[in-house]
Order: sequence, then structure tokens, then C-alpha cells
Amino acid sequence: MRYGASTFIWVSPFANRTLDVIDRVKRLGFDIIEICVEDPETIDVDAVRARAAGAGVGVTICGAFGPGRDLSSEDGTVRKAGLDYLKRCIDFAQDLGSPFVSGPMYAAVGNTKLLDEAARREQWLRAVASLRAAASYAKPRSIQHLRSSRSTASRPI
Repeated sequence: MRYGASTFIWVSPFANRTLDVIDRVKRLGFDIIEICVEDPETIDVDAVRARAAGAGVGVTICGAFGPGRDLSSEDGTVRKAGLDYLKRCIDFAQDLGSPFVSGPMYAAVGNTKLLDEAARREQWLRAVASLRAAASYAKPRSIQHLRSSRSTASRPI
């Protein structure tokens, strides 16, 4: 069995300036670091790869899905932004050897709207369509799973 730790334990957002977290993870005896990608622009994949290899730890990728990245949003622009972001996370996973991308990607974190049954169904269908598009993008990149933090949605797509 291998054990991992999330960058969220120590830093937010993870960035090139916080690469020392990788060394800390190794010193504490973990085998894997889960990198939470809050701002993709602050992460240099080559630097992460080199630091992780030097420390001897594996890498997994986790997305951070706020309101501007809601894959279930009624607003198509927001859904597109979420899908574009998720594709960046998939690219990071491919480049860093993570077999999956995890995170609460089925809806925005903190989404507390109470919806009637019909509206919930429409929201669910939008999320499914977005995740199917992400899965199609992930498959040829050997990213086998998109793992949601929600237990009922954590099965591979």
C-alpha cells in the first residue's frame, strides 16, 4: 500500500514557489503527493516532475472547481471554462504520470442551490455531458479515471 498527502494540507495555492512541499511529503514518509491545481498558470510541470523524481515521490492531480469552473452550470461559458480547466488538469496528469484526476468536478464547490427535481435533473445532465467530454479527452492521454470526491460519482467514466 502507498500513502499520499494533499498539497492542501500545507499550501493554497500550490505553485512553483511552494515546490518544497514535495520534499516535506517525502520526509514525512508519504509515497505520493496530490497536487491541487488551483491556478494552472503558477505550475511548471517540468519543475514539479524534476522535484518529485528527486524526492522519489509519485504525483496525482486534483482539480479545484469553484463557481467559475462549474461543469453543471446553466451558463455555457462557465461550463466551457470548467471543461477547459479540467483538460489542463488532464494534461498535467499525463505529463506527471498520474493515472487520474480527482476532485469535486460534478459541480462547483459550495454549490448550495436548492433545486426542484426537474432542475436537478437538468443540472445532472449538464454535468454528465461535461464529464463525458472530459473523459473523451482523457482516454487517448492514458488518464483512466476522473474521480469525483462524491462517493456516488466516483466510478470511472
